[in-house]
Amino acid sequence: MARHQGSSPTGVFSAVKQLVKGIELIAHRITLIENKLQTLQQANQALAKRWRAKKTRIRAGGALSIEDAQVLIDERDASTQQSGGRSAKGGTEEARPATQRHCRGCSKTGHNVRTC
Repeated sequence: MARHQGSSPTGVFSAVKQLVKGIELIAHRITLIENKLQTLQQANQALAKRWRAKKTRIRAGGALSIEDAQVLIDERDASTQQSGGRSAKGGTEEARPATQRHCRGCSKTGHNVRTC
């Protein structure tokens, strides 16, 4: 400090100017980030509102009792068995024999195209 008493303070002023400029840049970036955060929060709230609306629409029908659910399942099973001859599991009633897998390249069983 003793050596700098007679010197001009321009070095200190330039350092302070650089510091102020850096702080202004940081403040500007923070403002932009806060704006982006607010936009994302609004978008998340809108999505959450839509998801809640879907769930409440499903729930608006009321809860099913076990007996009502069983009746609906039985009706569905009866209608699928009458139409098309399909069982409740989705397959056909007549079982077909299982086929062996074969190579698409040479049509032989026991391997596939990658190992042919």
